[in-house]
Parts: sequence; structure tokens; C-alpha cells
Amino acid sequence: EIESNNKCFYNIRGYVHFCSGELDPAVNVFSEVLALDKEYVPSLLGLAKTLFPTSSSKARNILKKIAQFPHREEYHREFETCYLMLAEQYIAKDKVDHALELLNAVNARNKSCSKSWSIIGDFDQSKGSFLEAADSHAKAWKISRETDFVSGYKTALNYYKAKKTVKSIEVCEEVLSHGV
Repeated sequence: EIESNNKCFYNIRGYVHFCSGELDPAVNVFSEVLALDKEYVPSLLGLAKTLFPTSSSKARNILKKIAQFPHREEYHREFETCYLMLAEQYIAKDKVDHALELLNAVNARNKSCSKSWSIIGDFDQSKGSFLEAADSHAKAWKISRETDFVSGYKTALNYYKAKKTVKSIEVCEEVLSHGV
């Protein structure tokens, strides 16, 4: 029997099952915690992550539910992860306004989230706005302290597609100088 003060422990147990590829036990553990507290954000997120491979619509609905909760600072990482996952889903479904709203919320609370800038850059690239995409990927590259080489290369690629060849070459050289 789960007690209120053990929710965190059981949530970790759920993530251990999830990371081990044991999805059914993970769902069971997260569900047990949620039976005790149906708004426990870490377990809701864990359940959503666990359900994604088999039932993306259920997972998406859980993420939407989390996104509607008032933001609680103690669950900042969980909310951020939820917003990023949901934004990617919205972009895939061409619900760009909803996605950008979530990404802007992430950037407003965490100025050092390179993933949000990378998602924005990917979206800009897909719509052919290569200069905007390069700028977004450049932010992700700088935020990652120039260790996220994918963002570096995407920056260079988008500068090239925007016909900023010299800038593209400069970024390529910068990425290469970091050992990749």
C-alpha cells in the first residue's frame, strides 16, 4: 500500500521499470500512485511517457491534462518536459500556435532550454524560414555551450539554405574545432 509520503519513491520505481523496458509494471506503479493523488505531476508524466509507444492518444491526453495545471515550481522539470513533448505532438499535427505557446512558456521560465530552441528551429526549417531556423538553432548551440553538435550543424545548414554561405562555413569550422 502506497502512503502519501512515499509517492516519490514509488514514482522512481515506476521510472526504473520504464527505463528497463518493463512497460506494464511501470504503468501499474504510476497508476497506483495516481490512485492516491490523481494530480501528482511526476507520475502523470511517467505514465504519459510509458504509454507513448503503445497509445499515443492516451499519452497526449495526459500531457494536455498536465499542461492545464497551474505551474508548480517544485515540478518545474516535469512541466518543462511535458510542454516540450506536447509541443512536438502539436507540430506533428500542424497545431503550430499551441506548440509555440508551450515553447514560449518554456523559454520564459527557463532561458537555458536548448531543446525548445531546437524544436522552434526544426519547425522554422520545415516551413522554409531558413534564417529564422538558423537563429533558433544558433541559440540552442550557444545555450548548450557549443556541445550540442546537432544544433551546430543545423545552424550551419540553415545558414547555407538561407544563402549565407560565409556564415555557414564559419559555423561549420566552429563546430569542427570542437572535435567533431
